[in-house]
Formats: sequence, structure tokens, C-alpha cells
Amino acid sequence: MYRGCIGPVCRYRICLSVCDFLAMAGRIASAKDVEKCGQCSKVVSEKDNGLQCEFCDVWTHAACEGITEEVYKVLSRCEGAHWFCKKCNIGAMKMLKAVGKLDERIG
Repeated sequence: MYRGCIGPVCRYRICLSVCDFLAMAGRIASAKDVEKCGQCSKVVSEKDNGLQCEFCDVWTHAACEGITEEVYKVLSRCEGAHWFCKKCNIGAMKMLKAVGKLDERIG
């Protein structure tokens, strides 16, 4: 069983949480509805301007990260855009620099 699990066990002995059960029943739009913001710990719902970090997979309200609505709209239109939360951004930049240096050595 995993966190928060209180509800039904399927015939394959896979334990399902109430949220999973309701999602399968079509009562919850998506898993994002129950994600909590990495900054304020409030729910990031479908109606919120939320971003998911590509490193830690944590959802964050755009406003909690200091991202304006204009910038959020641009990011949401860019299919290939990569976004990292403030906590992961430092590590991401270090990694990208290291990869760049390795590429120079190999190339």
C-alpha cells in the first residue's frame, strides 16, 4: 500500500487510494487536482496557473515562483519549454554547464 491508501483493493491485489478510485470513476479531472504547491503547500488545481518542475516533478503556483501571468501565458504556449523550480534551477544550471564542457571535450 502507498500513502493515503484507505480504499478498495482490486482483484490483482493492487491497493488503490480514494483519489485513484474516484479518478477511474471519472469524478476527478486529473491527478493535478490533488497536487500541493512546493512553495505554499496549497492545492494547485486545474484552474490555477501552475507549473511542474522537470527535475523534482513538484507543482508550484506561478505566483509563488514570482512568475507573472504574462510570462506564464508565454510558457504555457511553448511546447518545448523546460521549467525548473527555484530549488532545482541551481542544480540544473550546474548540470547543463557540466554537460556543455563534456560536449566540448568530446567534440
